[in-house]
Amino acid sequence: MNLFTVTFLLIGVCCILYFGIIILYAGPKASFLQFWIVTGMLLILAAFLYPLMDTDKIAIWKYIKPVAVIILILGAAIFILTEIRIIAAGCKKVSTSAEYVIVLGAQVKGRVLSKTLKKRMDTACKYLKENKKAKVIVSGGQGEGEDISEAEAMGSYLVKQGIEPFRIIKEDQSVNTYENMKYSKKFLKEEGVPVVLITSRFHVYRAMGIAKRQGLKAQGLGAPSDHVLTLNYYIREFFAVVKDRLIGNI
Repeated sequence: MNLFTVTFLLIGVCCILYFGIIILYAGPKASFLQFWIVTGMLLILAAFLYPLMDTDKIAIWKYIKPVAVIILILGAAIFILTEIRIIAAGCKKVSTSAEYVIVLGAQVKGRVLSKTLKKRMDTACKYLKENKKAKVIVSGGQGEGEDISEAEAMGSYLVKQGIEPFRIIKEDQSVNTYENMKYSKKFLKEEGVPVVLITSRFHVYRAMGIAKRQGLKAQGLGAPSDHVLTLNYYIREFFAVVKDRLIGNI
């Protein structure tokens, strides 16, 4: 077997194994789950089809092969460069004297913060205790399976952690990152005031791009994410970045 066949086969098997791990760890309703099984099956299929390109039985293969290789290389380059930017953005340090902090919401299970949202809130608590002058905008509406808005759950968590209620502003209408920015900036005392944007590390790059597009002067502070699902989050984020670029959000 040649290098391409072995590579496709190994990556395909790894994708299917990771699909199984996600189901066991997070359940069958985990976001982006189908990507791994579909990608794994396509790569394994490609591993068996690729050797046919080296035969003379199907004449058209000699034209398809170089085009496929070029597309694969270009796609890999775009993916790698985007992921480097995503990773780098999530690791940057921020000002410790911002007037406002915006914390982006994530899933609430009933009234309980999801692991992702709790990590964001813990990061926010640490920052707010170090910068006692900052006000915090907790941003997130109420979605499926949520008994209260994400903003309400986030605000309650901050109070329990010792953050004064008068510092907390609740934005409870947004349902996505674009709306997080759109509705949160209405609570800023003036346009162009510096803010620190807190979200998961994998999400900082896209969130900052959307914030900049909407005129926010923001720095991104990344919260850690679940170790088992980190790969899933970063791969999913690549496609989210592409989508937001195509529709003009970034």
